[in-house]
Amino acid sequence: MYLVYANKNDVTNDTTALWTGEHKEDFVGTLNVSEYSGNECNSDVYFPSEIPTGVGAPNDPLFDVRNQAYAITFGKRQ
Repeated sequence: MYLVYANKNDVTNDTTALWTGEHKEDFVGTLNVSEYSGNECNSDVYFPSEIPTGVGAPNDPLFDVRNQAYAITFGKRQ
């Protein structure tokens, strides 16, 4: 996994915006999936707003809408 840093003029409040040109990147690790438990996670719900201490919510209007959409899809899976 890599962290990709925004350049000075990159749009950071629109998750649909594409960044062009070169960007600073830092390799932060590799994710290895060693086990798959099927669809057992369908009884769980993920909310993007549940972020760790010290990490701020993005300045993106879609961020809050995602929480609502994820709750709806969770309800449909039940």
